[in-house]
Amino acid sequence: MKYAVTGLKLAICLAVLSAAPAFTRTPSDEAISDATAAPVAHVYVQTTKGVDDFTATSTGKLTLVKGSPFATVGQMEGVTSKYLISAGNIDLHVYPIESTGGLGKQVSVINTQDYGGSECGTDPSGVLDLSGRYFYGELFGAVDQNDNPICSAWQTYHLEPNGQLVFLGDMEYSSWYSEGDGNGDVAPSSLSTISSNDKFAYGAMPAPGEGYTVSAFSTFAIAANGLLEVSGSFSESDPADNPNSPNDNGPLQFYPGFQAADPVGNYLVVNMYSADEFGKVCVQRRLA
Repeated sequence: MKYAVTGLKLAICLAVLSAAPAFTRTPSDEAISDATAAPVAHVYVQTTKGVDDFTATSTGKLTLVKGSPFATVGQMEGVTSKYLISAGNIDLHVYPIESTGGLGKQVSVINTQDYGGSECGTDPSGVLDLSGRYFYGELFGAVDQNDNPICSAWQTYHLEPNGQLVFLGDMEYSSWYSEGDGNGDVAPSSLSTISSNDKFAYGAMPAPGEGYTVSAFSTFAIAANGLLEVSGSFSESDPADNPNSPNDNGPLQFYPGFQAADPVGNYLVVNMYSADEFGKVCVQRRLA
């Protein structure tokens, strides 16, 4: 299930309860009255039948909006104050958000296979930057004659005021990792977390490990024109290795799992894990 939260100055901590991420749509310059329990947000939930829309009050009460579930093609990937983007098979679809918070009829669709990066696969999944102007979609899954993945690519689209998506460019970004038997494979990065200043993006990706696959940060810089670039200035300071890890080769290192940026863009909160334990939370300083 995928869900999205939209609201006015509404801070919500989201736990990973399913395979569905969340997005935010914010009404602007609207007077909110707690006394009347007026809606302060819309919560969008991906279901097998479409997207459900709920209004949320300042007390947290949710009310299903009439017309839910709204028919969409594919999986919800991002929400702005005006549009919802979904991905289905090879296409990206855009739906308008009406005054009630519900979804209108599709306003545009674009085929990801018509642009650079399509050689890496289909079934795009992606993320919007916080301005709601740029959508980043990842393509992965194309294989060679030996059934091995060949590449992973990120496409950049600009979301126009009229709901059209315009392709801006693409870049390949993947890792090669050992499977412990001498063979290797290409692996994609995870969906990126966008910093709140819209200048950086972070994720995690498999990296070479000794007999097992571990994770490393995937790091991007966002250019002034919205395009993703490899970040050449990223560095990190990880937690100390766990000296009590039962490992013949010594203490096990910690590796990044899930990431989230803080509201002012100066820190990255990361769930760090090792091969034998989970749950260490680390705060990384973002470096320009």
